[in-house]
Order: sequence, then C-alpha cells, then structure tokens
Amino acid sequence: MLMLVLGTALMLTTMTETRIAASYRDGTEAFYAAEAAIDRAMQDLSMAQDWNDLLAGALTSSFVDGRPGGTRTLADGAMIDLTSERPSDGDNRRWRLYAYGPLADLLPAGRINSRMYVVVWVAEDPPGNDGNHAVLALRAHAYGPQGVRRAVEVTVGRTGSIDPVAGRQAIRRLSWREGS
Repeated sequence: MLMLVLGTALMLTTMTETRIAASYRDGTEAFYAAEAAIDRAMQDLSMAQDWNDLLAGALTSSFVDGRPGGTRTLADGAMIDLTSERPSDGDNRRWRLYAYGPLADLLPAGRINSRMYVVVWVAEDPPGNDGNHAVLALRAHAYGPQGVRRAVEVTVGRTGSIDPVAGRQAIRRLSWREGS
C-alpha cells in the first residue's frame, strides 16, 4: 500500500513537472514568434513610401492569411477574433491590423515548424501628431496552444537613409518592451 502511494505521488509530480516545462516552452516560443512577426513587419514597412496610407488602412503587409479582422482557428482548435483582439491601452492610439497569419507561413514551407499564430498592429507614435509619420508603434501578439499568448511592442522610426544592401528605406528600433 505504501509503495502504491509513493508511486502515485511520483507519477503526479512527474506529470506536473512535464506540464510546467511544456508551458514554459510554449511561452518562450510565443515570445520569439511575436519578435519574428515584428521583424517581418519592419521589412514590409521599409518598402512603404508613405506611412500615412498605412495608418489609413490602405496598405497592409504582404504577410496576411485572408481578409482583415474576423475569426481565425488556431492549431489546437481554439478561436480568436482579430477584431476584438485589437489593442486598447488608453493612450488614444488608433491601432490598425497590419500583418497576421500562422508563423509557419512566415517562411517557405517546411522552414518553420510552429503552431503559433501571429498578429501585428500599427499605430502612429505619438498619437495625434502632425501627419508627418516618421515614427510608428508596432504591437505583435503570438497565440499558441493551450491559451499561450505573448506580446511585444516596438517603436520604430525611419533613419532618413537608404539601406545599401536591401536598397530600401532604413528603419530602426527606437524602443522595445514585452507587452501584455
């Protein structure tokens, strides 16, 4: 009887530790997925001549998996509504959906093995400036299995120069923070 109790306790402890490790792994993957989405959005932003079009909703990233807004089914069958997930942090920013899709679609087939879904919104920074949008706020969310979610917010700005390697407008990160 004592051995049965000890065996059961050991089994429960092992199962709990396995779940904790899986949750940590998925959270870390979601964090890096949000970072990857920011990097992809920055590449597309560097190609945009006029960020006013972007903020007006007339321009989106090349990384999209359908119409903007609406519901998406995640890899584990859970649903998210991109319209209701729009950030609202009380700072009067008008967040626009910019890039969204499964992380596995970020690169050619088979290059990324991930069940994460990533979304990037853009807004002017600071909100309500004079229309000369040289600085933007980007917020990326990554959604994963079992309700895992991570967010990253980055402020980016044009440097005023052309990247000699890529041949497009150079953009740099001005600030970074992990969001909620």
